[in-house]
Amino acid sequence: MLTIPRDLRDKIVAHARRDHPTEAYPSRTDISYASEPGAHYVLVSTRDADATEFRSFRIVDGTVTEEPVTVAE
Repeated sequence: MLTIPRDLRDKIVAHARRDHPTEAYPSRTDISYASEPGAHYVLVSTRDADATEFRSFRIVDGTVTEEPVTVAE
């Protein structure tokens, strides 16, 4: 389960690639639809059932930049 703090809910766009288990990286479609330069685009891959691939990116003017993610339990 992904829990997003209230103060970040309007700044995070998240989705999982369940139908197309690929790398957690923005697709060309994701990049073309990215319209909020202040948003964090969080992607989760389900390609490996034994490992969680959880990554976050900034997408500004078509440029994708990965940002560090810390998972807290």
